[in-house]
Amino acid sequence: MTAAQRAITKGYSDGFLTAKIFAMYQMSKLGFIGQYIEDSLTALGPTVIAEGTGEIYRVWFLRGMQDGQTTVASVVNL
Repeated sequence: MTAAQRAITKGYSDGFLTAKIFAMYQMSKLGFIGQYIEDSLTALGPTVIAEGTGEIYRVWFLRGMQDGQTTVASVVNL
């Protein structure tokens, strides 16, 4: 897997999981998304998200988060 593919996969899955976690707590939405993403990138470090792929991670984190919110909302609204 290339560095960009790893950033896409990790960003999307982190965003999706984060949305599910927050949504399961009284449908709360993440308020400080930008700061949360930056903290995640720092915690993951360059061995997980290679230098120069942080923006790819950010984009896919947001996509994963949006899909996670939609998924949880559809289950809750049954």
